[in-house]
Amino acid sequence: MIIIKNNIVSIKNYAFGKVFLLKNKKIDINKNNINKKNINNEINRFLKIYKKTINQFNKIMSFFSNKNKKILFKEYIIIFKNNILKEKIVNLIKNKKIYSDASIDFIINKYINNIKKVKKFHIKEKINSLLDIKEKLIYNLYNIKFINLNSLKHIKDNIIIISKNIFLSQIVKFNSKKIAGYIIELNNKLSYIFIISKLLNLINVINVNNITKLVRNNDYIIIDGIKNNIYINPDENKISILKEKYNLFLNKKNI
Repeated sequence: MIIIKNNIVSIKNYAFGKVFLLKNKKIDINKNNINKKNINNEINRFLKIYKKTINQFNKIMSFFSNKNKKILFKEYIIIFKNNILKEKIVNLIKNKKIYSDASIDFIINKYINNIKKVKKFHIKEKINSLLDIKEKLIYNLYNIKFINLNSLKHIKDNIIIISKNIFLSQIVKFNSKKIAGYIIELNNKLSYIFIISKLLNLINVINVNNITKLVRNNDYIIIDGIKNNIYINPDENKISILKEKYNLFLNKKNI
């Protein structure tokens, strides 16, 4: 059994479940130059995917009230309402004869590098929004699912998502009764993580160094949100003790 102590937990509660490691697929960016006669086709390809991505985010946002939408998706709404990002990517494809994925990667990374120079807390939110959009655009270009929810269908037990990082559009996808919570390795606090956790009633833990290296799929984990401890593969005795504490916690909560 491994115990990780003194974590930052969003909700004072317990979570019991098996590990589901979320690994975002790495895509090799196409750095070749486009043949001049294919430039217009590539621009149309990008514009089609850009529109598809906006529609996907609009669909995600439609599940939330206007108040929560403005809080959670503020940066996304600003980016999509302003056509500068789209225009810069189109111009790069056109003038530098660079494929869509390389153009998206270059332009958004340039935005992020400029933003990093401004030392303000809310900047972290903006960066994560841009990274989320970049990943989704490139995944759509290659018709890859951001999250393959089919991989969760065979799991009968509650699961705890573990990842190096997690984007807002991914958390929303996990609005399922099977999800007990999630643990991520982020080295900074992001307010949307705590907000979305409360909205979906998911317990989360952040800033857990190397958690993805400490666990494997189907390992058993307990998150003790009262003492802020994580137990990896506890023995039956420890499971029994913590489940008893959980039941006592629920009884007190319902009084």
